[in-house]
Amino acid sequence: MTRCWPATLRKYLAVLRLETQYSMRYRLNSLFYLSALVVPVAIQYFLWTTVYRSRAQVGDYSLSAMLTYYVVAVFLSQMRLVAWWDISESIKNGTVVHYLVRPWNHFWLYFTRTLAWTFPILFLLLPGYLILVFVLRHRLLPPASAGALAALILIWLAGGLFVYTLEYMTNLLAFWTERTRGFLWLLSFLTSFLSGALVPLNLLPGHRWLVLQPLAALGYLPARVYLGQVSPAEFWKALGILGLWLLALVPLAHLQLRRGLRRYQPPGG
Repeated sequence: MTRCWPATLRKYLAVLRLETQYSMRYRLNSLFYLSALVVPVAIQYFLWTTVYRSRAQVGDYSLSAMLTYYVVAVFLSQMRLVAWWDISESIKNGTVVHYLVRPWNHFWLYFTRTLAWTFPILFLLLPGYLILVFVLRHRLLPPASAGALAALILIWLAGGLFVYTLEYMTNLLAFWTERTRGFLWLLSFLTSFLSGALVPLNLLPGHRWLVLQPLAALGYLPARVYLGQVSPAEFWKALGILGLWLLALVPLAHLQLRRGLRRYQPPGG
């Protein structure tokens, strides 16, 4: 039987709408996320203005380019899609079976729920972040072009799907280990580092490999694209590598779920 894609899409859009309404109940809590965006940029501002007092250039970054890099990279890396541990908790406490007996694709259901929690936070935090940009406006650079903004969004979205898939698969380890929080905290730290949110990757040893790994698409590559420091050939190469990762990991995540369910014993079952 041919799958009815319009009906399937409406089903996930309904989940998106309901989860978005639910997430908006916690506006005050969401506003505290602003500190996770503003504080790192403020720290980097004071750090790099001190560094640049004794030099005019660090790598291929001027002070304005460096501060612009952090404003873009920190914002995008912090707004990534996060598959939090409620997936692994549902495996541990047995509620995962409630999702599996319904007409949902488990992977895309949680992806939809993640979207529903991410974009309301984005809209709540955007005014505060724009105030930060306004305060630093004399230090920041404009985007290289309108095309650079479109390319930035494209590669960031692909990077977001990649890290969601990686975190989803990490959560599924609960079928074998019961608890996955330690793995998820480690992955979160590695994501922050390898995304370039802590330091531009091309300033590190081994940067030729670091800039090609897929997590760079969360912060480093979009920020460099914004600054006009990525050639079209480099951009399409990075996007192609990321596409290959997704073609491998998304089916592997579905396979991991099926394998986990074969050995799964719900609590008390």
